[in-house]
Amino acid sequence: MNVRRVNSLMAVIMVASVAAGCSAAYLSAGGNALFALGAAVAPALAAGTIEPSILVVAALASSAATGGLSSLSLPFVQISLGGVVTGVLACTSALSLAVHRKRVTRSLLRSFAPFLLFVGWSLVRAVGTPAPIDAIKDVGLFAAPVLIGLAAGVAAKRKASLRRSLGSLVWGVSAVPVLGVLGGIGLGFVQLTPLGLRGPFGTRTLALFLLVVLCVSLSWSRFERRCPVKSAWLVWTGLTVGVLVATLSRTALVTSVALASVALVQPRRLSQWVLAAVLVALLVLALLQVPEFRARFFFADGGELVDLLNPEKVNTMGRAYLWPIVLRSALESPLIGNGTGSARALVSSVSSLDHPHNDYLRVLHDLGIVGLGLLLLGWGGRVRHHWLSWLSTGRRDIRVARLHMAACLSGIGLTVSFVTDNTLVYTFVTTPVFVLFAVADSWSQGGSDR
Repeated sequence: MNVRRVNSLMAVIMVASVAAGCSAAYLSAGGNALFALGAAVAPALAAGTIEPSILVVAALASSAATGGLSSLSLPFVQISLGGVVTGVLACTSALSLAVHRKRVTRSLLRSFAPFLLFVGWSLVRAVGTPAPIDAIKDVGLFAAPVLIGLAAGVAAKRKASLRRSLGSLVWGVSAVPVLGVLGGIGLGFVQLTPLGLRGPFGTRTLALFLLVVLCVSLSWSRFERRCPVKSAWLVWTGLTVGVLVATLSRTALVTSVALASVALVQPRRLSQWVLAAVLVALLVLALLQVPEFRARFFFADGGELVDLLNPEKVNTMGRAYLWPIVLRSALESPLIGNGTGSARALVSSVSSLDHPHNDYLRVLHDLGIVGLGLLLLGWGGRVRHHWLSWLSTGRRDIRVARLHMAACLSGIGLTVSFVTDNTLVYTFVTTPVFVLFAVADSWSQGGSDR
């Protein structure tokens, strides 16, 4: 029997069953919806358990929705379709890793150890938390991308062709939202407004996902030697930047400018870092000359550039109000935190939001200094590892170098976005990044097939 054909068939079954189950649950009610969801998701669990690569394909396919599933809630429980899909993927990942535990190497576990410890600590602090439902949500959102990343590592270590296809798949999935937005503008169901793009997606979530798209585009274009292909990549990078600018997301725009500067300068010495910083400042100041973008930074009176020095005139979108409240509460139990999910409950009690718009502050409040240390160790260690690998392999193997570059830039982009957003719980953003981590490492350890 053709193994590749069987695996392809199982991949189709998995993606189709998840989609069918979510659709049936959304359209039905009560027990019928639960039955439909369970019956349709069962083949997905079986297929993903048989082969980890199928699970990774399904996870990346769901990421391409860029949060669109999160805007649809099931009628019988307070959970979104995105939450259901995340839960299914997390459970399937755990089952798949258990079945294929002999293929989980020590090096793979070591590389993901800080993230696994972080998930474990969030699970421990979920016991006795004042917000148990929110705790379950957060643990699942923390665990899913890590487990999928491990599954990608297991799948990618098998052979070079699989490593290559997973790397290409990350790019293919990341391209879907850009093509969707461009097509939507042409067809009229996506509009350009003074507040940014408007369509069947969350503008901020789209902007954060586009950071991953930009990181992949910058990496592939930098290491492409064939002139026509390099030109095509540069055009694609320009389209990505254009869509990102149209979202008018401040965090994503400033972060993308920083990422582009790092990719362009590739700083190794202090003088080069200073040059990159100056380039970031100049590009941000240039963006602030655009009236629509300036209006996002300041209140209704418009503001001038000098007003950046006056916090009272900068529009923080509620952050200046929420951050002191969450910080005061965090300092009541600074070492171990107030319990997983407690930041959601606190913010919900004083505003219409359920997050403090700062993942570092959220983790400090919920998991204390212990959890924040594990978070910094995990992401900081990953950025450093892929940065060094990018620099060391750049001249020897461009295929490996561009994957490490994409992983490094994605890690930088997400750690910066944690300051003003809740990217940590956007699994459709974090999942492709963890897959990039795993695939880049597998190339380094397995070597190139050329």
